Amino acid sequence: MEVLSIEKTYFEEHAEDLLNNAGFNKAQFAKAMGVAPQNVGKLFATKNAITLSKIGKILNVSLNCLVHGVEQDKEDIHGCLFVNGNPVLVNSRKDLEDFLKQEKIIR
Repeated sequence: MEVLSIEKTYFEEHAEDLLNNAGFNKAQFAKAMGVAPQNVGKLFATKNAITLSKIGKILNVSLNCLVHGVEQDKEDIHGCLFVNGNPVLVNSRKDLEDFLKQEKIIR
């Protein structure tokens, strides 16, 4: 069994945010992982590379992101939109989504 030798993984510190971003609650995540809901806390604390890899597939994030918080295989979003002549700075996917919701382009 390959276990990472770091104090805390990014997943351990941000598990609930990553679940929410992927559209899972703890019960749904437990079911997808094939564990009882009361064992989700153990999954959050895992440093087992195989388990983290499975978590990454379910949440659609890389192992690198789960361990270090860096998503190397996704593009960064940085830019400026001009809406009716007014600049809107966008520095993340969330910024872009928030803007689109505000403008009622998406829900």
